[in-house]
Amino acid sequence: MSISSFFQQSVFYVELLALVVGLYQWYKGRLDKILLLVLGYLVLTVTIELGGDYIYRILHKSNNRWLYNAYNFITFNYWFLIFYQILKKGKWIIVSFSLIYSLYAISIWVRYRDFFTHLERTAFILGAILLTILIMWYFIETLKSDQILTVFNQPVFWVSIGLLLYYLTIIPFRIVNNFYTLRGGTDIHHLFILKYIVANGMYLFIAYAFTCRRTPIQ
Repeated sequence: MSISSFFQQSVFYVELLALVVGLYQWYKGRLDKILLLVLGYLVLTVTIELGGDYIYRILHKSNNRWLYNAYNFITFNYWFLIFYQILKKGKWIIVSFSLIYSLYAISIWVRYRDFFTHLERTAFILGAILLTILIMWYFIETLKSDQILTVFNQPVFWVSIGLLLYYLTIIPFRIVNNFYTLRGGTDIHHLFILKYIVANGMYLFIAYAFTCRRTPIQ
């Protein structure tokens, strides 16, 4: 097994670990509304991973790109919804971000008719940039509030750290990889190791967020 394959496979087990931790905390009644939404994201992610693997390995169909296009579309809008719940001000901006991303992604699929054949890259980059803006917005709001005194005990803080780590890495990765493939090359496979490492980091931060403070469901 290559190093790249090792890290690629490790991502599923780490996200599964985060899901198990979240389900356990949910069973104990320790998740608030935001963490329940985050748990829903993990359920979706693991389900898609299993579905994509089933299509590829069991059905022997190499084209499962449509599944991941749908997953990315749902995921970005899902995180927009979560930050709509988290942020106190400017909720209309979050709605605008969701509309901008959704309309752009749909327009790309309609224009090129490649929803089922190609993994959309530019829509992903747009969604990642908009989500990163919301994450930074959360940090700015936190710095200006009394929550800064207990920020390390706030689950949302650790979720946001994980997301920021992932998307600040994945945005330049996607841009470089997209530029390279558009010029007739193949994917830069050695950079995928970095992608897998930061994905593991994101899921570990989310797993920690489930445990860093025990709160009743609101």
